[in-house]
Amino acid sequence: METKIEGLYDRAYRAYSNISFSPEKRAEQTVIDYEKQLSDDILNIPDEERERYIDNYKRYLFAWLSAMGNCYSVMITGGSNFNNSRHEKMNQRERARYDEFTAWRTKALSAIAKRIESSKPEEQKASERWEQLKKEISKKISWGSVANCCSMIERLVYNGEVELVSKCLELIKEYNSTHVNKFVTDRHKVWSMVDIATKIREKNSVQKQNMENVVNGIRVVHNYEIDRIQLFFEGKPNPETISNLKHNAFKWSPSNGCWQRQLTTNAIYATRKILGI
Repeated sequence: METKIEGLYDRAYRAYSNISFSPEKRAEQTVIDYEKQLSDDILNIPDEERERYIDNYKRYLFAWLSAMGNCYSVMITGGSNFNNSRHEKMNQRERARYDEFTAWRTKALSAIAKRIESSKPEEQKASERWEQLKKEISKKISWGSVANCCSMIERLVYNGEVELVSKCLELIKEYNSTHVNKFVTDRHKVWSMVDIATKIREKNSVQKQNMENVVNGIRVVHNYEIDRIQLFFEGKPNPETISNLKHNAFKWSPSNGCWQRQLTTNAIYATRKILGI
């Protein structure tokens, strides 16, 4: 999909007019590069999000080019009345606008990709994940990389991924059945990994039930469903407590009516410190 950016050539020409001997060539290349980049970006962006992305892309791109237009080179403009301080200030502003442009693009594309991924049916996500894993495991088998292959499967085991572990072992069985030199022997520890993954899944399913208790009048919830530790106060905490919460990475969640942060070992430690236990 080819996307035209109206006014880009004129903006680019002005941007390079004081820093290049060939501003028209630099402008032409800028048009080619950034129209292609934008076209590539929107290929995988849902239709309902494309217009907003394109508008923001142009805004950040033009802001950078405008800042560049205030820069100049003594090779082009000459050294008469050269102001070093102003020159450096303009250069810093141009770099800042470019950094803002690239940071926005990276963040926007990442957020869009996450929304696309989360909207996929679970069956599709599982299928795509297996296809990727199948390629990696098959590659390890073809290379004879027993240790690397087993390490990959072990990571699945300790996440309780029983189905994926079973499929990986089926690939190994298929290879062993068609080759004289087996990838792993029948007595290798890898064949016990389905049982281990099953036990870990059962253990995790018990551990992942939400836990709740009350400490010093504050309701503490280990919410495994959204991977958050939550603190519910009776009314608004005093300023000192709020400051302490923020210092320990807790954020106010209006939708849940509580202070919360990601549920980690450090979060549990921080909660105990806040509660004085």
